[in-house]
Amino acid sequence: MNWLDSYLSNTVIPSLSAQGVGVKTFPMFLLGNVVEYDGSTTNCCILGFHNAVSTAQGVQTYGISMYDNTGIFGDLAGQNTDIATLSHEVGEWMDDPFVNNATKDWGNIGQVSGCQGNLEVGDPLSGTTFTINVSGYNYHPQEMAFTSWFYHQSPSTGVNGWYSNAGTFMTSAAPCP
Repeated sequence: MNWLDSYLSNTVIPSLSAQGVGVKTFPMFLLGNVVEYDGSTTNCCILGFHNAVSTAQGVQTYGISMYDNTGIFGDLAGQNTDIATLSHEVGEWMDDPFVNNATKDWGNIGQVSGCQGNLEVGDPLSGTTFTINVSGYNYHPQEMAFTSWFYHQSPSTGVNGWYSNAGTFMTSAAPCP
C-alpha cells in the first residue's frame, strides 16, 4: 500500500495533469481483483483508500479501489462485494476529502477495532451492502453512516430520521472509551 500510494501521488497523478487532472478533479484508480497490504503480506488485505497530497496547485485528493468479482470478500451469507469498496471510498472522500474531519471518538464496529475520531462514513458499516439494479445488473454499494451518527445528533438530520442511508443505524454512535 505505501509503495502504491507513493507511486500514485509522486508519479502517476503529476503525469495526468496534461489530461486535465488537478485539484478540482477526483481521480479514482479502479483495480480489478487487486488488494494491497501494509508493510508485509501478513497485514493484508486493504481493498481501497482515499488520500490527499499537497501539490504546487493546492491539495490533490484521489482514491483507489478494488472491483471485486471473485466473491472472496463476501460475507458468509454470500454477500456480493463488486462495488462495495468503490462506494465506500467515494462516500468517504465526499465527507472527508482531506482525511482530517474530526468527530467524537467512535469505534469497535465495522472495520474499526478500537477508537477513531474522524468522519470516515464507510468504516462503521464495512461489509454492509444493499442491492441496486442498473440496466439489469445488480450492484452492491456499501451502506454509509450519516453525520448525525458521528456527532450524536438527536433526532438525526438524515432521511427518515435514520443514522445511515439504508436504515441499519437507528441511533447515534456509542461513545468509545
